Amino acid sequence: MSDQRKTRGKQKIEMKMIAKEEDRSTTFSKRKSGIYKKANELATLCGAEISFMTFSPTGNPFSFAQPSMESIEKRLIDINNPPPRFNPSTISDDHPLIRAHQQSKLEGLNQYYTELASILEGEKAKRKAIDKLMENSAAKNESGKGWWETSVDNLGYEELLQMNESLEDIHKKLCNHINGDRRTNNNTNAFRDSGKNPI
Repeated sequence: MSDQRKTRGKQKIEMKMIAKEEDRSTTFSKRKSGIYKKANELATLCGAEISFMTFSPTGNPFSFAQPSMESIEKRLIDINNPPPRFNPSTISDDHPLIRAHQQSKLEGLNQYYTELASILEGEKAKRKAIDKLMENSAAKNESGKGWWETSVDNLGYEELLQMNESLEDIHKKLCNHINGDRRTNNNTNAFRDSGKNPI
């Protein structure tokens, strides 16, 4: 069995002046931090205005105030004239906070509109290029041939790129269609061989 040190646990401290000066100073420092922490929690959780001042055993002053010592002092001086409570229904549309919020929303909406307008212009430019390509193909190809049968000698670089993209797209769709038909035929044959109805 290992030798364990026995502790007395948490002991209730007798409320009387601590005899040793060093112990008094240490206790004051720890308890002061605890009071600051509790005062800050009370101010944060409840919205209370708190002021706390103390002097150490050596005579050094310590204070805590939320929101500030000056506002608490002013409140004590003007104790007969408390500040009016905040009431959102009394704020008019020309209040600086309302105007700032409206301005912020308006700037956000303007930025969103500008982005959408830019996207729309890009789409219009693409549509215009496609229409031009179709017109050029129709004008150059009055013999009734499809645009894919147009002579590439008369096309510009951009038109060639667009034609290439279109041909690649057609190729991909054809391959998918052919592979889909193969799968369907294979499934039908498999069902036919097994004697089951595929539908």
